[in-house]
Amino acid sequence: MLTSRIFRHFLIHNQIKDKQITKSYPQIQEKVETDNKIVKNEFLAVEGIPNIDDGKQRYDMFVKAYNETREHGGINDLTPSEMFLQRLITSSTHQELSSKA
Repeated sequence: MLTSRIFRHFLIHNQIKDKQITKSYPQIQEKVETDNKIVKNEFLAVEGIPNIDDGKQRYDMFVKAYNETREHGGINDLTPSEMFLQRLITSSTHQELSSKA
């Protein structure tokens, strides 16, 4: 994966660690590209961002709404947070039943 000099500078300036995606696991690249598309189409295209601090605050609000209040058709109309909790509960229940057997 190639990273532009401008983007590398952005990462360094904001103290963000960069991790290369391994060629043996291209599915991660798909997830990154999907996330970029969502941010571009559903956040950047509709938000007027007057400065970087306001942009960071609005982005945090967007991510919170996306994960905690927006229902997603691909996960049975649950929010990602609900899906995570459901999987966590299911996993914990399964582990408890396995340990009792």
